[in-house]
Amino acid sequence: MGGRGDARHAAADHRCRRRRCVHVKPPRSGGVRASNPPATVLHHGPDGKLSRRPGVPGRVAGIRPDAPHDGPMPPVLVLINGLPASGKSTLGRQWCARHASQLPLCLDIDVIRSMVAGWREASFEAGSAARDIALAAIATHLGSGRDVVVPQFLGRPDFVERLRGVADAVGAGFVEVVLTIDPALAAQRFTARARDAGADEPWGRLTGDMTDTAARFDAVVARRPGVVRIAANARQLDELEQAVDRSRPS
Repeated sequence: MGGRGDARHAAADHRCRRRRCVHVKPPRSGGVRASNPPATVLHHGPDGKLSRRPGVPGRVAGIRPDAPHDGPMPPVLVLINGLPASGKSTLGRQWCARHASQLPLCLDIDVIRSMVAGWREASFEAGSAARDIALAAIATHLGSGRDVVVPQFLGRPDFVERLRGVADAVGAGFVEVVLTIDPALAAQRFTARARDAGADEPWGRLTGDMTDTAARFDAVVARRPGVVRIAANARQLDELEQAVDRSRPS
């Protein structure tokens, strides 16, 4: 097809490239997709938060929070926060493996950053790009009705709120879990992990002493209500399960 329809779509795509919109196809219902479903565009505002705006129907389609989900339950975005090397990624993968039939996504932003060429020399810029890529991927997967787990050390609340904004925009649940661990043990793990991974490690350098990092992190977390603390031990997977169940929209 051509003509005015394609011109309209091209114009919308150009505007969104400049404004950093996130387009996500709506989920299918019963194997049949409507020819022109109502479209919503997730728009990155100046403050970095996402908001819903009307989009162009047709190919440039977005998340429809009122659309039926593929799965039996509304999705949840799970942030597993905690000190570096506390076991966040391992716990996230374990939870996703337990629910593999529902196709949850365990999205490691450090791994995405390591895929950006030159990330070691421009760590801040590469990290910012990786977070934007992650938000788009999270919106896509949540929009299909599937859970997303993000294991990431976030010592400032800015990106936590951006993650919450994505979940709110698609009608998904959100829970922030903090995996607690002794800072000395975390420092030992970090050193051993970097040594074993060699030049291919995606985590970068540890800046500062782990004990000082833990103190600053605890002070930030203490100011955020609703954070679920889970100790890094044999019961952590079951406790994460309970936290996710409580946060899932009814």
